[in-house]
Amino acid sequence: MLVSVEFADSSDRVTRTVGESAGAIFPDNLSYEEIRAMASKRRIPSGTPPARRNDKSRGSRGPGPKNAVVTRPRRMGVEGSKMRALFLDAAEAILRDEGYSGISARQVSTRAGLKAQLLYYYFQTMDDLILAVIRRINERRLGRFEDAKASSDPLTALWKLNSDPSFATLSAEMTSIAAHRETIRTEIIRSAEAFRALQVQEISRLLAQRNKADYSAAGIVMIASALARIITQEASLGITYGHDEAVKIVEGVLRDLSIVGPITPQHRPGNSRG
Repeated sequence: MLVSVEFADSSDRVTRTVGESAGAIFPDNLSYEEIRAMASKRRIPSGTPPARRNDKSRGSRGPGPKNAVVTRPRRMGVEGSKMRALFLDAAEAILRDEGYSGISARQVSTRAGLKAQLLYYYFQTMDDLILAVIRRINERRLGRFEDAKASSDPLTALWKLNSDPSFATLSAEMTSIAAHRETIRTEIIRSAEAFRALQVQEISRLLAQRNKADYSAAGIVMIASALARIITQEASLGITYGHDEAVKIVEGVLRDLSIVGPITPQHRPGNSRG
């Protein structure tokens, strides 16, 4: 609080203008000379009660104990809730069918058949919703990866996993999200790198078993995922030129690695939404 002291004349009459209580700044028993000296030095004698401060002057210290307001954490819905799952299903469907730009609280709620206000009972922000969708997709993909490893023909199973059009579409949309949402980018990059490392490790093991160490496991994984993505993106536009030829090359590589049997059409990228 600012205190204004007006010295009217050289007598003991002093006019003091204070917002609320002048006595809180200058006790009444002080003389003119003492008040003037104090005002010039801008200090208050010890033992003088401190000036009252309004709420704005409290800064980060907040209100006093008597007026303290306790802010309770917002209550959130449980993760295993059926309604939460409906929101996740709706957001993932929009991400797959319409792309990242189609995701909004209203669109997700409408697709889920629930009120938009309820969405924020389960997710504090839209970023939290998108993160939950991404984590669920990654968990499902890891489950399929484990199934592929346990199959009788793991190399072909891993190719099918990478070429799944549904996963290829979602991977492309996650890349778009990472480019626009800073808070989500780290999670997408971390999970993508971890999944690629798992695939490289497994394919390296399979190549070693087949005495095919001259093939680069990292290169195979990169080619498979990139090829699946470009085929899916072009197929959505009606472009299919060169797709069959590219898939035949993959089939030839798999045969060269002693994998018997062609990749059936239903497993080729772009032929199914998954």
